[in-house]
Amino acid sequence: MARLVLSSFFLFAFGTYADYDKFFFTSEASNWRCPGLRFNCPAPWVCAYDGLLDKHYCCGTGSEDICWNGNTNCGGADKTPSTNQIGCSSGQNAFCCLKDREECTQRFNQINICWATAKNPFANFGEEKSNATFSSLSSANPSATTFAFDRAQLTVSSTSAASSSAATSSASISETSTGTSSTPTQTQSSNDSDSGISGGAIGGIVVGVVAGLALIGAGAFFLWRRQHNKSVGNKDGNPYMQGGYGTVGQGSPTDITKYAMHGVPVEMDASVNPVEIEGSKPHGTLRA
Repeated sequence: MARLVLSSFFLFAFGTYADYDKFFFTSEASNWRCPGLRFNCPAPWVCAYDGLLDKHYCCGTGSEDICWNGNTNCGGADKTPSTNQIGCSSGQNAFCCLKDREECTQRFNQINICWATAKNPFANFGEEKSNATFSSLSSANPSATTFAFDRAQLTVSSTSAASSSAATSSASISETSTGTSSTPTQTQSSNDSDSGISGGAIGGIVVGVVAGLALIGAGAFFLWRRQHNKSVGNKDGNPYMQGGYGTVGQGSPTDITKYAMHGVPVEMDASVNPVEIEGSKPHGTLRA
């Protein structure tokens, strides 16, 4: 307790940050827990030891950018914080964390967890890299309780791998760009040859389609006009509206039609003698 109070005093007085100097993974043999923690801390999470506080934290990798520990017993009466603590929650769920070194958990409905305010030393580590490191260490010594490693070497290897990957990607992009820009004419020629139909052929097809549509439209117009004229003549009842002239009958006239305009024929009397009209007698007097 005295060491904890002394450490807190130095933190407050000199603004000293955490000094994580040991890093390791937990195993099944240690129940997946860092020393002094009541909760599991399995890979890819890493146990980090703070020599200044003599306390272990469980630090996340990737998106879990925090280091956390279990709560500290409140030093005041009735679960109230002491001068070097901060109170978290209230009532039966009240707990305390170290002042100026920890903060209460920021997760909803979570209790008895304190988050370290110091920077997470594994903030830039990916989960894949952490899991790969754990698999390599556990395969080499399966019965070990913990699997310690040097964070500096892991950082260097991660940075080198990232740089190598970036260089490879840049080289691939450069090579692809060079190959693409070297053959623009060939690509254009291929596209032109693959089109199959020339511009002249396309123009001829368009003209033919337009001419065909014009002929169809003209035929439809004349047919409509003819039908319209027929319908108008039938409505008027005038045969001269159909082509301009009516139908004239042909053939020899019958007896009825032959004398239709002269009445019934009458035979002349044969007993009357013919009389010659006198031609020497003048019918009038001429005056000079």
